[in-house]
Amino acid sequence: MPQFLFETGPTGGPHLDDAGGLAARRFPEVVVEHRYAVHDDGRRDVWVCRAPSKAHIERWAAAARLELRSLHQVDADVSPQTRERRRP
Repeated sequence: MPQFLFETGPTGGPHLDDAGGLAARRFPEVVVEHRYAVHDDGRRDVWVCRAPSKAHIERWAAAARLELRSLHQVDADVSPQTRERRRP
């Protein structure tokens, strides 16, 4: 399943719990893997999720009342160690 990285406005407390619960109940195809709170240049959250498509993430974010600022499909880990192992 594709992996997505997206940015939202700040979330926390009950709102964060509601977003996670909503994913589990109404959007089981959206799997929240990580959420990071970013504190530099303004408060925002960065999420990593798996879903069949961007549209699934957009529908879940709208239902969860998350302020979706950016959304990108990303590849698997491509750290230097991973790239070295992939070279022929």
